[in-house]
Amino acid sequence: MKKLRLVAVLSLVVITSIVMVACKNNDNGNGSLNPTTEARIKQDYLQQLNNGNIALEDILIHKYYGTYGDSVAVIMAISGVEPPPAIDEMVVADFEFTFNTGRHITIWNNGIFYTLHCAYDGSFITIGNLETIHNLHKA
Repeated sequence: MKKLRLVAVLSLVVITSIVMVACKNNDNGNGSLNPTTEARIKQDYLQQLNNGNIALEDILIHKYYGTYGDSVAVIMAISGVEPPPAIDEMVVADFEFTFNTGRHITIWNNGIFYTLHCAYDGSFITIGNLETIHNLHKA
């Protein structure tokens, strides 16, 4: 009986570890994006721009807001290019976001970038994820 209990406990520890690693697959665990995922995001952003005048090394992740399952919340930028200053406000699920740089938070999922509205409506992020992103953005 003790052997069975020990096997059950060890199995639970292994399963929990696997789940934790799978949930953090895009995050280094210290709040920074892992280099492989960062490279994929930059490549996808460059492809989305479809502009032959911009090099991959000019694509920047201006701010990283975290990884949520298969989705990554970021603000993207292009080196040397400043968008016109603008103050934009948006409300997503009762969370108000204010942007004063002309850049917005986007959600990258499986090679595609979504607005916060579309990511939330499409269930790529949850209300809890949105709250975390909102709190990080306000900080």
